[in-house]
Amino acid sequence: MNEYFLLPLASLPFPNINPILIQIGPLAVHWYGV
Repeated sequence: MNEYFLLPLASLPFPNINPILIQIGPLAVHWYGV
């Protein structure tokens, strides 16, 4: 029964945030990797 409560959480849309902090050519630094 617990699985039914977790399904709505998994289907929530993630906020549209650009994960790239700095991008120079093919190199990109992500804010969550800093």
